[in-house]
Amino acid sequence: MIPNSKYTIKSILLIMLLLGTTVFTYPCKSEMTDISWSQINKDGFGISENVGPRGIEKFNGSLIIATANYNNNSTISLGETYEYNEFFEKYKSLGRFEEGLLSNGCEIWAYNGSNWKPLVANNESSIMPEGFGNTNNEEIGFLKVFKGRLYAGVRNRFEGCQIWRTKSINTTWEKVADGGFETINNTGAWTAEEFNGYLYVGTINWKWDGENGGCEVYRSSDGENWTAVVGGSSGIPSGFMMPEGYGMNFYLWSMANYSGYLYVGTSFPGDIWRTSDGVNWEPVVAYDTYFEAKLHGAKYPRHFGRYYVGGIRRMQVYKDELYIFSAQNYGKMRVLIEGCGNLISKLTSLIHFVRSGYDSLKYYLAGTQIWKYNSTTDKWTRVVGGFGRQSNKAGFGDLQNIYLWSVTADENYLYVGTSHPDSVDLTIARNGFKNWSICMEKTRGHGQIWRYDSKNWECIVGEGKGLEFEDEYNVGFRELILYKNSLIGSTMNVNTGCEVWEIQV
Repeated sequence: MIPNSKYTIKSILLIMLLLGTTVFTYPCKSEMTDISWSQINKDGFGISENVGPRGIEKFNGSLIIATANYNNNSTISLGETYEYNEFFEKYKSLGRFEEGLLSNGCEIWAYNGSNWKPLVANNESSIMPEGFGNTNNEEIGFLKVFKGRLYAGVRNRFEGCQIWRTKSINTTWEKVADGGFETINNTGAWTAEEFNGYLYVGTINWKWDGENGGCEVYRSSDGENWTAVVGGSSGIPSGFMMPEGYGMNFYLWSMANYSGYLYVGTSFPGDIWRTSDGVNWEPVVAYDTYFEAKLHGAKYPRHFGRYYVGGIRRMQVYKDELYIFSAQNYGKMRVLIEGCGNLISKLTSLIHFVRSGYDSLKYYLAGTQIWKYNSTTDKWTRVVGGFGRQSNKAGFGDLQNIYLWSVTADENYLYVGTSHPDSVDLTIARNGFKNWSICMEKTRGHGQIWRYDSKNWECIVGEGKGLEFEDEYNVGFRELILYKNSLIGSTMNVNTGCEVWEIQV
């Protein structure tokens, strides 16, 4: 209760309505609507199970894109209607952390500006089979060129992460790391960066018993012999956790080489650490409170001390400053009940309406944000988030931009791709007295692309713009890259598979 409050239930609901439908929904405007985009691949590279891009890189003149590959053989098929009991039996089979999902094997493709070449794929012309011959190799965490070779980090939840490399797009790949380095709990080799002559790789590490193991970092000077520098045998706790038990950093999500330091960003709750020698690490954004952060030498506590900014999804150097892009763990599901009369329908609508207002307020106070660091002034500045102008508010002023998912830059512009999913509808239908059915729809959305000239933000792809590639299942741009005077954007699409689009810039 609010002491001496004059607010009524009606006025609170009105405030929620305004927050949910007026303050947080902005049209995406652009001067680039007359420029033609073109799709340059078949959806999913011809296979719908290639649901999203995972890793993008330029190598020997070609553009290389890898995929995440998942099928529904052992789980719930989205969009399919199930009898009530059958649905929950399948739902239970999912277990924790997508244990029920199966894969046909990740893929890797090369593009020369005109044609695609399968490198690792379910294709008769491919150099190697999908998943490098192992269907447990479900997605590529990163692609990275190091000392003239292309490296691919692989996620494998059953046998531990792997790393593969190749000399060219015309030769076979060799495996140079296996079994999760020192433990199969390192299920994904998720991000990589070159720093001072070493290739650094960050992992996903979540123990199968549900306990948090914490991300780890390994490095190699030759791409074959790997040494732990965070977690494992390094002497530094996994996930940068202190003996007191700080931390839940199970993803090493991002890395950047900037001004003499290697910076790394973790998943929720969102830490940033750095090292100048690759061995000794110092906190930049870490710990739970301002007091703890200052005590240990960090600039800010977790998520920059804001209510809940989320994980550090991407890092990018632009105009001699380091930019940090966050991701919000914010998914919504609407439960719709059919066949039980208008009263039930109205009540469920009211619940979703009230929740929408609450979520909008919570997101506005935090939401996806962008921060930048200037090493000359030793100063952090928030660029997007808070109560700024429309495009400078959290998520560029859009509640549904939950991830700042991809980023690339040239000397003129910084480009950012978002994950922008709609609410997922779970429809429960009464077909008879004891006959009920359930259907979970496929994820829909409208990913956006924004660009920044160091002063102003402009939305160049977004909902309502009428661009020809706005497939309702393109929930977000998972990868962006500049290639041969073009901006390449690749989308997540669980319906027909990932799409790759190109625009001249």
